[in-house]
Amino acid sequence: MKIAIHQSGPIGGRAASVLLAERRLDLLGLLDQDPAGDPRVVRVEDLSQWGVLVSDTSTPTTLLARAVAADIPLVLSAELAESASIPLFAEASLVAMARCLEYESDIDSSLVAITRPGTPLRKGTRVVFPPPIGSLKALRRRDGLLVAPTDGDWGGLIISGNRHSTGVADHAAFLAGIALAAAAIVMATSDLPIGAVRVEDVAGPYLDAAESAGLEIARFQRP
Repeated sequence: MKIAIHQSGPIGGRAASVLLAERRLDLLGLLDQDPAGDPRVVRVEDLSQWGVLVSDTSTPTTLLARAVAADIPLVLSAELAESASIPLFAEASLVAMARCLEYESDIDSSLVAITRPGTPLRKGTRVVFPPPIGSLKALRRRDGLLVAPTDGDWGGLIISGNRHSTGVADHAAFLAGIALAAAAIVMATSDLPIGAVRVEDVAGPYLDAAESAGLEIARFQRP
């Protein structure tokens, strides 16, 4: 598979490292950057010749226009509410990881929460994440997902039901790279319809790719 990547920050660099460890990768193309070192990394000259474009940009609208012009799928770590005439995987972050894990688990979840970098809240819903993260305050998004800012190096997620829970805790930068790269692998190896991807269409392959890249998922029973 041939994956083009646009790196605007450290998450893109982490995702690139994960992708280079993927045995099915043939070439990794750098968009608007010159490569150095690895012979599998080349500069993108014609974006339409690549299987998918992935980016950690905080201004995704421009990347969407370029992917549409090249008629290739797009993967973004950022949220993007716009409709698209190409397959689009937005919020390829802990958001996607949590939603896919929620879909694939057998937990009748009453709580789904993730961390994000930021100043911890003083008020909000108390969420207990797997150690060493521990207890944080979170705010609920419109879709019901709880988001807890943390200024620590660790990030994670928790899906809690009445008797069982599933969680992830690791270095936040490592998780962000896996979350983005796993989505790129899914988009490069799947025939997905035009428009925003649906969790039910990608959950299994996404988690398989993430676990192959080093994601460790803890499952435990509550007392």
